[in-house]
Amino acid sequence: MDQTKYVKNHLYPKFHLKNWDSLGGKILDKNNSCIRKIELGDDFTKNRYYWIDNSPDLEIRFGKFECYISNIINEIINATSDNIEITSKQLYLLKLYCKFAAERQENTTYVIKEDEFGLYENNDYQFGTFIMNNRSEVLIETQKIIEKFEKVINDKCFRYIENQDFDNIKDICDGVHLVILRNAGNHFCLGNVFGLIENTSDNDHLYFYLPVSPNISLMLVNSEYYLDKKQYDFAKRYLPRKFHVRQNMLRSLPHNKQQKIDLTNMDFFGVKDDEYLSYVIANESILFNSYYHQDILFTHDIYNIKIQDIYASQVYMFNSIIYEDSNEFIFINKEDIKKAKKIKAKFRKIRMQIM
Repeated sequence: MDQTKYVKNHLYPKFHLKNWDSLGGKILDKNNSCIRKIELGDDFTKNRYYWIDNSPDLEIRFGKFECYISNIINEIINATSDNIEITSKQLYLLKLYCKFAAERQENTTYVIKEDEFGLYENNDYQFGTFIMNNRSEVLIETQKIIEKFEKVINDKCFRYIENQDFDNIKDICDGVHLVILRNAGNHFCLGNVFGLIENTSDNDHLYFYLPVSPNISLMLVNSEYYLDKKQYDFAKRYLPRKFHVRQNMLRSLPHNKQQKIDLTNMDFFGVKDDEYLSYVIANESILFNSYYHQDILFTHDIYNIKIQDIYASQVYMFNSIIYEDSNEFIFINKEDIKKAKKIKAKFRKIRMQIM
């Protein structure tokens, strides 16, 4: 085997980069204020990053996962309707791929950069996507994900129903659902942070955001808070009470569904329901699960997933965070750079009063 062709390892897949390049996308290098063409073979790569024991085997296995997913993502990008039909296996592997994208490198960023009490520490939650701190962590986590992909792809009888028992998570894709965002104006931009994670105020996972083309982004969303409006309203009441209990050590934290319900029925002085969960997203209903109630296994194993159209003004907020944390920034329209520079997300530095 000629190993030389596997030396340059993409931390962000080439097949995604092509989606910007094919529309004339450019890279802004913030270090020297230079704008240049995208170099598909070189940009966002590190030599032998995924090699183990001087072998490119893991990188080769990555390629097979990317090849499978690229076909599904291309269908989404080219969709002419507001929905996409996929099998339960494809849905599962798309979710797995989002987790893979978040954990295949150390360049994923997060929304809250600083807070006076150190509450927004990442990776202190049970499920979702995680910030990788070093290459060793990347190799450990991605091997688990690739092994899962290979097991699922080879299982001809595989069927998947999302497990929404949030106190009994059994699979790495449990507890989260897929959201597809579309912006017809091609305003989604990319930086060398590759995606971002937002947490709750008491450090629970909300979502992972991943641009895959100028008009499509994927999100892996915490279903316990965003399954539907009922769960969302529950979370807005539950989370501030959980936060209050945690900070004041009034009682033990809830460990099951009934204890969570009991806590929402309690009132504490000065504690109010949250107005919203996400600092970034203005209309949080776009994060609701659009396919969970479909009874697919008793029909023909097809999920019909809604593609959520998102306004440019919302995309600009994502872009501003990615721009702030990146040294290299990929865009289609120069206007998107101006917007990313101009918009300052003040919520990235939190100052709060503890009751």
